[in-house]
Amino acid sequence: MSGHCLKLKASVLLAHLTVLLVACFSLLGALGANGLAFGVYSGQPKPMEFYLHYADTPVHVAGLNSKYVFNTTQFFKFSTQAEAYSNSFYKPIGQPKIAVDFYLYPNLAGPVTIDGLWQALVWINASAYKPAGFNMEFREIDVGGTTIWDSGTLSPTVTSSIGGYIDAPVLNYNLSSTLTHTFAVGSTIQVEVTVNAGSSADTRIWYDSPYYPSKVILPLEDYARLVDVKSFDINYTETNTYSVLWNATQRVVIVQTNVTDPLGGYDVYMVNVTIFDPAAQKVVDNTNMTRMTDGLWQTQYSAIYEASWSYPDTAMSGNYSIEVSVIDNNGWYQLMSYGTFEPFIEYAYQGFSIGVQYPVLLRVVDAHGQTMANADVQAISGEFTLAEGVTNSSGWWKTNLWAGNYNITVFWYATEVARQPIQVANASQYTIACQVYYPSFKIVDDTNQALEQAEVYLRVPNGTVIVPAVYTDANGVINLTQASGGSYEFVISWKSVNVQDTTILVNSDGPYTIKTRVYQLVVNVLGNDGTPIENAYIIIYTQSGAGYGLELSNASGQAVFKVPQGTYQIDVRFSTVYWLTVVASNATESLAVNSSTSTNVTLKNYPPPVWATTQFWLFVGIAIATAIIVLVLWLTMKRKRS
Repeated sequence: MSGHCLKLKASVLLAHLTVLLVACFSLLGALGANGLAFGVYSGQPKPMEFYLHYADTPVHVAGLNSKYVFNTTQFFKFSTQAEAYSNSFYKPIGQPKIAVDFYLYPNLAGPVTIDGLWQALVWINASAYKPAGFNMEFREIDVGGTTIWDSGTLSPTVTSSIGGYIDAPVLNYNLSSTLTHTFAVGSTIQVEVTVNAGSSADTRIWYDSPYYPSKVILPLEDYARLVDVKSFDINYTETNTYSVLWNATQRVVIVQTNVTDPLGGYDVYMVNVTIFDPAAQKVVDNTNMTRMTDGLWQTQYSAIYEASWSYPDTAMSGNYSIEVSVIDNNGWYQLMSYGTFEPFIEYAYQGFSIGVQYPVLLRVVDAHGQTMANADVQAISGEFTLAEGVTNSSGWWKTNLWAGNYNITVFWYATEVARQPIQVANASQYTIACQVYYPSFKIVDDTNQALEQAEVYLRVPNGTVIVPAVYTDANGVINLTQASGGSYEFVISWKSVNVQDTTILVNSDGPYTIKTRVYQLVVNVLGNDGTPIENAYIIIYTQSGAGYGLELSNASGQAVFKVPQGTYQIDVRFSTVYWLTVVASNATESLAVNSSTSTNVTLKNYPPPVWATTQFWLFVGIAIATAIIVLVLWLTMKRKRS
């Protein structure tokens, strides 16, 4: 035998085949768990065939480098009988037996259960008698080379069509044994076949040849399957409803399926899609789907496949069905040999509709959940408004819509207050929550004190100006009911002076506070001796001479005014009786106000000097009179004594 006639352990080959079959069955079990429709063989073990190959370059498997592998491909290395002969495993005369080892490669991409009759079909010839005995052994080996399961040496049932001699032609032996084992993801299967041909004959075991395709057949419960089927629109939004009213670029049904195979992506031969219209006619006929997954897809457990159908605007209205099938390598070889994919084909189904109409009932409510009567409602699909109307007194609107995706748009006093996506696939009822609020606005002065009776002019989001002006209450507040969300423009006037122009974005009930250019002016009235003057009249005049405010000073000599920005004349007038003298005093001051401030106004002629008062001179007169009386009495008394 040539340099390739190595005494590999046949358990390696069989183990590899076992892993592959387990992976296939695991895939089938997972598919059934998703409740999808599958082929008639779904959920049952499938006799998956794995062929013995010779790699040009050693691959790292089971913790070592080996050229002896097996998998589901029929990419045979030796295309001629001479090459097959030169590379067969060879046992010369004088040696009692020959053993071969092969490994499943790539390693398992997913878990696999193998349950049933495990078979090794090997092509053998010898120069004399047929082999006296056969042994098989399977092992599960992890990526590091550790054996985690061993079937032990098996004495298989052997069947063959030959008689006593196997010298020519080469003949097929079927070695079989019943086992059950689950292989873990990442493991490999090692298969070992031992042939005892006796020492008196040379013996060959053939492999990696289309003429002598030695292989392992394993009943896998896990294999290539379809996890799901989904449909999308041109924007890759998942949907089951489409419209004939969309434009040509939008009229596209994108179908995606997730395919899993525990043997790896290399085992997935093809994934096809068929679409049936409502009359059960094929509009897409068994079209190949494109694998969307890049990278090392050959060894990956799952991959996404995609196909699309551009439907015309004349497409039949109604319900369509999607049938997706996946065929693995065994399925393709089955077709080539027997004209059918069965049992190596799996199916999954999905449905969608085009142009079907359903009754739709919409309830329109504000941010408080209160219904909105007379709201304008539009059902928009793509660039088209397919239905529009007005809500009734209870806030309801009823219409019929084709199956599809819509943006329900609500206008409240010509302002868009809602744009809510819905999907219509049957008779439906929706509540549309609108950006309609009960906003409160508090108008305050520069010190955040409420500004009562301010004139407020509003321009609402639809551009309308509310007239007449709204006046703030005692708390400086105005309240709106069921007001559209959006930008509100405010023009605020205080005593005929514009004190604020601003825009408020309303997106809740607030409250929103608007500070104005109204300032607090505190006037302190003082006498010329610095004492506070109570009950002084304080009058504020504008530059034009118009009276703006009148207040009396309090016990602290203060009076507080709210004034817009500007220059004011402060006129203080005070009249009182001081020491029995009527005193009238006034003072005037000019002041520019552009922030809250205070100012002192001094009455220069109050209080007057004491000697300028009546009471003072009365006291002086009394004192003089008293002194005269005392003097007269003293003189009188003095005369009498003398």
